[in-house]
Amino acid sequence: MHRGFRFRLYPTPAQAETLGQWVGVTRLVYNLAFEQRRDFWRQFRACEGRSIGLASQGRELTALRAVYDWIAAVPQSALEAALNDLDKAFAAFFGGAGFPTPRRLGQNDSVRFRGRDTGVRRLNRHWGEVRVPKLGWMRFRMSRPIQGSVQTMTIRRDAGRWHVTFACEVGAAPGSNPKPAIGIDRGVVNAISLSNGEHVRLPDLSALEKRRRRAQRVLARRKRGSRRYALQRKSLTRLAGKIGRVRSHALHG
Repeated sequence: MHRGFRFRLYPTPAQAETLGQWVGVTRLVYNLAFEQRRDFWRQFRACEGRSIGLASQGRELTALRAVYDWIAAVPQSALEAALNDLDKAFAAFFGGAGFPTPRRLGQNDSVRFRGRDTGVRRLNRHWGEVRVPKLGWMRFRMSRPIQGSVQTMTIRRDAGRWHVTFACEVGAAPGSNPKPAIGIDRGVVNAISLSNGEHVRLPDLSALEKRRRRAQRVLARRKRGSRRYALQRKSLTRLAGKIGRVRSHALHG
């Protein structure tokens, strides 16, 4: 069974700059591979025995890394992850899903690494460090223990802030439970009430929600396209992200 563990990441300014460059290069590699597959599919979809896939694009990526130093500067596993994502998107398309789309700036700004290429260590009660290929150790807010073995590590930029997510293998899914089933009721006073009398409370988000509504009203008064509008929109995005993180941490631990 897989489980994700997400934490706030604090790279140094130099590390953050390099991560931003890597995000751009992986997006470029993804989009180049997407355009290649899209054009090939449009031109040769009626032909049999012709195809382009992960293996052939992987070989072309190796050739590009040999020519362009700025592509070679990005860890190979991160670029291969982008090609894997595209391959899965096209596999889903041929299975009946929608046609894949290119990646855009500000959407899915992330890089992913194999777990075996990284490392994690706890510094103290609240902080840990993660080893990033070619960049060394980065501090992150270790708000809970990481369970299981790390399969992949994803570093993502969200509203100007960095987060790291560890996808871990935590063992087999539990089997059937002989205990009686418990009903769940969602409410206002108690976020979740169980039929066995237990109550589960979520953090009080009323203050944060009030701040968000106020920020939305301020944004509505700003002139669209102005610098003040952009700053207020960024502030609102960060606030919405904080609310989401608090809620997610309360639900998933």
